Amino acid sequence: MRHYLESRESATMEKLKELGNNMVTLTRLFNIREGITSADNTLPRRFFEQPLPEWGTKGRTMNKERFMQMVREN
Repeated sequence: MRHYLESRESATMEKLKELGNNMVTLTRLFNIREGITSADNTLPRRFFEQPLPEWGTKGRTMNKERFMQMVREN
C-alpha cells in the first residue's frame, strides 16, 4: 500500500485485496514464529461478561462459544 501512496499509482480493488491478503498471511506467519496459537486468539473476558454500552447491541454480551466458533472457521 505504501508503494501506491508514494508512487501515486492508482490502486485497483483487486490489488488492494491482494495487499490485504498479504498482510493477513504475514501476520499469521509472525504468530506461528512467535508460538501464538488459535487458543491465544480471543478477546478479554470483559467482552463476554460486561454488557455492551451502545447502539443496537446495548445491554447484550458477546457469546463466547459463537466467537470461538468463528475464530476456528477463520
